[in-house]
Amino acid sequence: MATAKKEELKVLPGFSQGVKPTAAARMITMARPICPNSKITMELDHNGRPVPIKRPSEPNCQLNYEDPHWWETCEAKGHDPYYTTHKWYTTEDIIEDDDSGRLVKKGERMIPHTERVLNTAQVGAALNINNGKGPMEAIERKGFKLLRQMGYDEVCQFRNCQKPIQPEGISRKYGRYCSKEHLSLIGIVADEMVMPVVETHLSGFDTTKAIKKRERLMNEVLLGS
Repeated sequence: MATAKKEELKVLPGFSQGVKPTAAARMITMARPICPNSKITMELDHNGRPVPIKRPSEPNCQLNYEDPHWWETCEAKGHDPYYTTHKWYTTEDIIEDDDSGRLVKKGERMIPHTERVLNTAQVGAALNINNGKGPMEAIERKGFKLLRQMGYDEVCQFRNCQKPIQPEGISRKYGRYCSKEHLSLIGIVADEMVMPVVETHLSGFDTTKAIKKRERLMNEVLLGS
C-alpha cells in the first residue's frame, strides 16, 4: 500500500535578533494578514514633495469594520494578505562592440526584481500574557495562521528567537524551543522561580554562586519538563 509523501516544510527566512536571557517569554511566531492597500505608497507632487498615492478604486480591506473576517474577503479579491511583495531594480550596462572591435558602453537597462515574503508576528502564549489565549484569539479574531498552514516549519517559541526547533528543546509543559537553554529559561518564568542575576566580571562581584544556582534551577526545569 502506497503511503502519502510527507510535505516538506520551508525554513522561515530571516534571522534572530534581540534575544535576551533576561527577557524570557513564550511567544509563538504566526502568519498575520495585512491588506496590501493598507500600506501608504508615496509619490512626488509637482513641487517635488512626497505625498500619498490615492487609490479610490482599491479599498483597504482592513477598514471594513462590518466584515469580521476581512482577511477572507481580502484573499478572495486576490490581495494576497499573508505576503508582502518587495520590488526593486538594479542597473545593468549595455555593452556592444564598436567599429574597432572594442567593447564600449552603449547605455543602461533597468532589471526588475521581486521577492514575496511571509508576514509574521509574535503572539504571547505565556499564562501571564492574556492567560495564554493569545494565539487562539489571534486565529479567531484577527485571521492569524500557524506557520505550518503556510508551508513553513515552526520556529523557537522564545521571544525574538527564530531558530529551528530541536528535539531536546521540546516539552509538553513549556513549549517548543531551539535549545535546552531556552526551554529551561521559559520553565523558570512559568514556574515563578527567582533567577539570580549573574553580574559581569567588571562589577567586581564573585559570580560563582549565582552561576551555580542558575544552572541548578535550569536543570530542575529540564527534569520536570
